[in-house]
Amino acid sequence: ADVLETEPKMFRKYYKELIQAFTTILKSQAEDALKQTALETLVLAVERLCKAFNDDQDAVKQIAELIFTYMVATDEEPEDEWLSPPEGYIEDVEGESQDSTTWFCMGLIDRMIRALNKKKTLPLFSNLILEMVKVNNWRYQHAALMSLSQVGEFLDDMSEFDPIIQFVVNFFQSEHPKVRFAALHVIGQTADDCRPYFQARFGKELVQKILPLCNDPIPRVVCHALNALTNYLEECPKEIALSIADDVLNACLHWLQNGGSFTKESASTAIGSLAEACEADFAPLWPKTAETIFTVLETADKKLKTLRANLVEALTIVGAGVGKQEFRKIAHKVIEKMLEIQNNDIDKLDPQTAFLLSSWHRVASTLEEEFSQYLHQVMPSLFNLVEQVIKSEEDR
Repeated sequence: ADVLETEPKMFRKYYKELIQAFTTILKSQAEDALKQTALETLVLAVERLCKAFNDDQDAVKQIAELIFTYMVATDEEPEDEWLSPPEGYIEDVEGESQDSTTWFCMGLIDRMIRALNKKKTLPLFSNLILEMVKVNNWRYQHAALMSLSQVGEFLDDMSEFDPIIQFVVNFFQSEHPKVRFAALHVIGQTADDCRPYFQARFGKELVQKILPLCNDPIPRVVCHALNALTNYLEECPKEIALSIADDVLNACLHWLQNGGSFTKESASTAIGSLAEACEADFAPLWPKTAETIFTVLETADKKLKTLRANLVEALTIVGAGVGKQEFRKIAHKVIEKMLEIQNNDIDKLDPQTAFLLSSWHRVASTLEEEFSQYLHQVMPSLFNLVEQVIKSEEDR
């Protein structure tokens, strides 16, 4: 791989032999680490010899098929921790052990599409994905849908999404939770990659199809349904957001009160996105929303720092959305709670720190001159917090 990186011309005439050699490794009983190195090297060859590969779509297809085959072969039945994340579960850290191969292969697909002529490569990948998803096997369908989520940002015409979204939604009914998860991932990723055009094109009807998965028996699927709604609501047209506000909020508040910490985090984030999309018109929903979030924050275990940080963020995002007149009704309680956390519950490299800093900015911007009455309490504590952040950075 090092030689290919620095001297790619050496392989210009021999890339087919390179594919053949690594195909042998990938079809052997070699360890996964070696197989992943082989795939990584082949994709590096595509990046460094893109002209040759643009002229040889058969070679591109060979490599793509090797990636998909490896993706399917290494996929495993979900463990209990994946299906129902335990209290305090943090995706960014612990997610590495679950589906790491899937994410690795998705990254390779993304790199190949970026490196090559998209007019040639996208139809090739689309056809391979379509062949895989037709196989009556959850592993093939999971791999195909997760791969499809990488394609959206490369499509230029939003009309091209119509058949894709209709096709993907069918898998919301799959018997296997990983397939339902993957279908939601396509929606969420595409909504994020193609905003605001995606939101404008796919309105209330799409949200109504996502909402039933907020009642899925598998908590992981519920979380991903809430995450898909979050991505959809970001830059969602206000009139669409208002038309779905009650249904989305009811689903979020239910899980905020009844879910595990991982589900509560997803629900609180979705509430924040909904409130931002609805702006001041969220005001009628503010009292019950604020009461529920604050109650969960008050009762949450102090060890669940990411959850508490998300709840503070949600409170201040919704408060900023509804405006000063509404937010001031509970501003004192919110500020007291933020000070309590800031003065007593912050450790080094604490996830609450960044959330608190951004939340103070929202509170001050919302209350404007009324915030001045809290400055004598907030500023000394805030300076201490900033000092902790600086020290933590210096200690790294």
